[in-house]
Amino acid sequence: VRADTTKPALSVFAPAGGDTVWVRSSEPLQAASVKVTLTRGRSRLTVDADVSRGDTEFVVTFAFPEHGSYEPKDLPFTEPPALHPGDKISIATKKLTDRAGNQNAAVTHTVVADTTGPRVDDVIVSEPVVRSDGTITVDLVLEWTEPVRGCGIGAAGGAIDLGEIQIDVDGDGFVEFSLDGHGAAAAGVSFVAAPDGNEWAVDRTAACDYSWTVADGTLVARLSASALAALPHSGSAVVVRAGAARDLVGNPAPSHRVEGFAIGDTGFG
Repeated sequence: VRADTTKPALSVFAPAGGDTVWVRSSEPLQAASVKVTLTRGRSRLTVDADVSRGDTEFVVTFAFPEHGSYEPKDLPFTEPPALHPGDKISIATKKLTDRAGNQNAAVTHTVVADTTGPRVDDVIVSEPVVRSDGTITVDLVLEWTEPVRGCGIGAAGGAIDLGEIQIDVDGDGFVEFSLDGHGAAAAGVSFVAAPDGNEWAVDRTAACDYSWTVADGTLVARLSASALAALPHSGSAVVVRAGAARDLVGNPAPSHRVEGFAIGDTGFG
């Protein structure tokens, strides 16, 4: 075991159009309360964030002034009331500590303009599990390159169209079913709840994962079938139709296809 003398490196993910900021650390942190500051022009807004022992990521949400309740002491009003390009997110030096006692360097992130639509970034499926009734299940998680509207803690409106997100199970170019459940029965697949795992998995459709640290728009599902070949696996693909989702500033998802699902821990257990 080598001595650790490296400061934990912090990075900030703060998409324009939302009110949520994700802070990630290069290594696990000690428990702490840390101030995260939003600077807009000459005005500042600071929020306290609680970090638990072992965390490598934490989330903060900023309250922006609405037009009818704006006061001079608030941040300068913007429409919509959300993060805008040019806003700066910062954490001062020596406010967080890794397990070896090394303290962080200061970090400042500037929110940038966003003109690119969201794309599916990762699709993760679990190893198949044979249940006591003989059915086989896999858990599925779909993540985007950025938060999208329709579920979670970000901007409202423009819900995800699950019918326009489709699974090509065998990767042959023809989709078998969509995440709203259409076509699943004909393919021998059922969307089922996960009482022994992720509380957001529900019957008959994929659903949003509302876990606090999960990016807005993350979709989860538990799929069941009597035949293993009917279920998504490493050779499967997802087809996203144009406009199936919109990011926090309203850019629509382009039509795209993502091949090759990752096999791993989906966080259901």
